Amino acid sequence: MHDQSQFEFHYIYFLPWKDQMVEALESAGGAVTCLPSKNNIQLMRQIDKVDHYIKKHEINLVHAHLPWAGFLARFLHKSNPVPLIYTEHNKQERYHKVTFWLNKFTFNWQSKAIAVSADVHTSIQQNIKPKVPVQTVLNGVNTDFYQRQTLDETAEAVEALADESSEITFRANETEAAELPFNNGKEVLQELIRQKRDNHELQVVGTIAVFRFQKRLVEWMKVFHTAAKENPNLRGVIVGNGPFAAQLLQLRTELGLEKQLFLPGLQTNTKDWFSMMDIFMMSSEFEGLPIALLEAMSMECAILSTDAGGVKEVIQEGKCGLLVAVEEWESLAEKLEHLRDKELRAKLAKGARKRVEEAFSLKRMVRELEVLYTDTITK
Repeated sequence: MHDQSQFEFHYIYFLPWKDQMVEALESAGGAVTCLPSKNNIQLMRQIDKVDHYIKKHEINLVHAHLPWAGFLARFLHKSNPVPLIYTEHNKQERYHKVTFWLNKFTFNWQSKAIAVSADVHTSIQQNIKPKVPVQTVLNGVNTDFYQRQTLDETAEAVEALADESSEITFRANETEAAELPFNNGKEVLQELIRQKRDNHELQVVGTIAVFRFQKRLVEWMKVFHTAAKENPNLRGVIVGNGPFAAQLLQLRTELGLEKQLFLPGLQTNTKDWFSMMDIFMMSSEFEGLPIALLEAMSMECAILSTDAGGVKEVIQEGKCGLLVAVEEWESLAEKLEHLRDKELRAKLAKGARKRVEEAFSLKRMVRELEVLYTDTITK
């Protein structure tokens, strides 16, 4: 979507097991390089290789994401004059103390910074008081790609999927790995399609997330358990993987939800999963501006969420979703009961799509970034 006559993109990543986007980036014309690092210390030791790469390929601008990649880029920027932009995805007060202070100490060693939401921008100003310019560029989603599929279209797409093992490896780092009994993704989709065809009252509530503490997926599961007791037509899916995977699988068993709630692990065919969801639910304690939320909205899912971080900047209550206060996550169950109303779900789903098209399209985000890149390089 970027103007490839004007920009050539190179991508460097450090954690070799986080390679899910490599194929897509290369297909889009990007050059992708992995500098393998087992931890943040090893990541920082890659600074000379990054410096060599920048000089060899005559890179005109570096754009870093996430704190430790940002620290490396800033230390390099002290000796290498190539302009540096850093995107902040989180509120400062949510970081570990070491990360917080390193971020604060090095923040001005860059050309410009981007905040993904007004909430994140405010946090930067209050906690860091930066001397470099900080601009808010809201995340965007490809609304042309993320369009809802009919049940028949999803069934056809699922039929073409390769069979997957239900034993999926969660890798916390390069050396630690655990085989976890996730559901088989293809089989889950086929079962949900069958149930939806047989039961027109069936509702699927789902989420797609990295299983980290801030997502509060234990609470998500408890909300689902409460709602499912009142609604026998409710099914749930939690797509993703992460440090809390084993705990979530165990909790599902303890709550007796194996036949109602499915955990297929990490899935790349997210369009199929969004198309199966009638409701996209988030129970997060804090957020920047989650891409998965925007994708779900583009896919015409009715949104139900806590008002964490940038979520409240996106969701217009009653128009494109329903919100509850972060500390009142248990009331999500009551809101989920309200969403048994088909007309309400349809209204929110259409409103969600409209909201993303008007304010959070990827085309808008790309235009803003290209202007920022050009201004930074030529300044």
